[in-house]
Amino acid sequence: MRIDRNESESVRLLRARLEALAATDRNVEQMPAQALMQFPHHYQRVILGLEGAGLLSTTAINYVDDELRRVDFAWPDRLIGLRVKPEAALCELGWLILSIDPYSSNFKEQLERVALVVKLADTDRGPVQ
Repeated sequence: MRIDRNESESVRLLRARLEALAATDRNVEQMPAQALMQFPHHYQRVILGLEGAGLLSTTAINYVDDELRRVDFAWPDRLIGLRVKPEAALCELGWLILSIDPYSSNFKEQLERVALVVKLADTDRGPVQ
């Protein structure tokens, strides 16, 4: 099992269980539910997909570089990162998800639009039940 300084203990445990399952030639979907349940649903789907594609064993999960920039799944040796968007689940719960690019030339305008939307939002909405 490869060890990565970026991996949390739960990620290391999941990787160990996946490798044990692979060694016994069992399907990854038959893995103990509690191992996969340590991750949010949007991660679970990606983990199963990456395992099915034979990529999970080479993937760094929740990768953080030296400057504390984070990406959900990464192949650092190939300089490839994968961001998993959980926004759809939040939108189903009534959230409005806004995105900004802090490195964009119009970052200030993007942030001003976000501030305007937040200030104009109906404060009486309350959380969706």
